[in-house]
Amino acid sequence: MLRIIANQERINIQQIRKLLIPFPKPAEQNAIASALSDMDALLAKLDQLIAKKRDIKQAAMQEFFEKPAKNWTSRKLTDISAFITKGSTPTTYGFNWETSGVLFLRSECVSDAGIDLTQSMHISPEAHAVLKRSEVLQGDLLMTITGNVGRVVQATPECDGSNINQHIARIRINDPQINSRFVYHYFSQRRVRKDFEKITTGQAYPQLSLAQVRDCKIPMPELPEQNRIAGVLSDMDTEITALEARREKTRLIKQGMMQNLLSRQACQLMIQLT
Repeated sequence: MLRIIANQERINIQQIRKLLIPFPKPAEQNAIASALSDMDALLAKLDQLIAKKRDIKQAAMQEFFEKPAKNWTSRKLTDISAFITKGSTPTTYGFNWETSGVLFLRSECVSDAGIDLTQSMHISPEAHAVLKRSEVLQGDLLMTITGNVGRVVQATPECDGSNINQHIARIRINDPQINSRFVYHYFSQRRVRKDFEKITTGQAYPQLSLAQVRDCKIPMPELPEQNRIAGVLSDMDTEITALEARREKTRLIKQGMMQNLLSRQACQLMIQLT
């Protein structure tokens, strides 16, 4: 039985010594190790390919945004957006977290790989009505403004009608001559992220103010050129997403192989011992 010390479960050395580890014959050990090593090699190769694709995209963004043509203009984010705001914590208003209801996005949902709904929570429709000013619609840009500042995603259909907490700024482009996907790609640059980190306040917990977000200037070509650039970069995103999906599938296959191969050996060992 596990010993519980200071509310933490611990395993003592005697328990470790009594652990049974399944060991098949050397030939089968080698076969299992080889199969799993092959999967590790494939995962490593996919990691390298994903990193390379991301670097290529960053280089393309640098070429597009850091060397704008002379006919590009500079626009403040606040001038091309509806009201830029941030969310709130529902419990501050007396509401509880729910097991279902309106999707509620936390800063952890805004990842470099896109929106991660596994980190989301739920609030009641009544809470959402009170927090209506920070409602999220499909296509909105969501940016982290505390902690790991400057991460940005574009709201997917699953996020339509959701809400956000106070660590996320919601940006809704409302200028018909602006492609919101173009703006998203601009803010996805590592350089822009570093620029945000330089102007944060608070050393222990960095923060961006909404005023700083609203005052961001973006180089803007005419709409057709915005569409072209956004299309090129979005195609790159599609390639990266496909590779990430392939990597996740490979990881799950490896996990299944481990469970199948190792648990089978464990069962055989237990049968031999009884």
